[in-house]
Amino acid sequence: NAANPFETEFPEIYELGVEEEELANFVAVKIGDLNLDAETNGLIGDADDRSGLEDLVFNIEDQKLSAGQTYTVDVTAENFEAIRGFQLTWNVDHSMISVLEVEQGALSNFSEANYNLTANGQVPMSWNSDASERLSISDVAMRIIIEAKADVNLSEAISISSSLAKAEAYSESDLMNVSLNFTNNGITVQSEVFELYQNQPNPFRDATVVGFQLPAASEVRLEIYNVSGELLHVEVGAFARGYNQFDIDASDLPSGVLYYHINTATDSDSKKMIIVK
Repeated sequence: NAANPFETEFPEIYELGVEEEELANFVAVKIGDLNLDAETNGLIGDADDRSGLEDLVFNIEDQKLSAGQTYTVDVTAENFEAIRGFQLTWNVDHSMISVLEVEQGALSNFSEANYNLTANGQVPMSWNSDASERLSISDVAMRIIIEAKADVNLSEAISISSSLAKAEAYSESDLMNVSLNFTNNGITVQSEVFELYQNQPNPFRDATVVGFQLPAASEVRLEIYNVSGELLHVEVGAFARGYNQFDIDASDLPSGVLYYHINTATDSDSKKMIIVK
């Protein structure tokens, strides 16, 4: 109803029985897409050029975690001036820690409706306010409750990416990047680290996205190999700090198990992908 778009209450959950075999015929609606740029199938569009944007920086005090212990992690922010909203994905190494809950801090109207604890360790988050908000560097924006599964530094187990919700913030007038710093007594000890993500979707047929996180702007080389080590595909590009991605067209790639490798001047990593045609 164009005159009253909130008249219809659309269902957001569809439950299937364990043994049930059927297709759920539905239309997906992106909720919380503040600037209407969501790519809901994850396979279209190119990465944005964000090299000139200001950063909204979240700060976490690094600490040594002990397996079996529960911790409350305070998250503060820099450049939180006249902010109307932000979205991001907390990437968590599920073998090291589990996120149990995210508690409200100085952010207004923040609740469990603003984040989702997924099974694979990624925690997409989206927050917005009717009025712009300002936080000082000493204000705790939110608190992340975690349980350690191993003896590890916190900075090794959690990071920010755009893998599920694109990491960006919205001030009264500008789009901003979102980044994460780890500190030790207020001094930065580690900014965002290099990370290669599992391609999405996987397995795939026509196209997939290979996402990666850069601690600094860099030239990046992507190589795809078959199981025999034969080089099948190469792409090279210059990318900004933060989350970036290669959009892969599978039309010239064979079915089966392939390996993709990302290489920069300082970092490299490889993962496996599966094409089903």
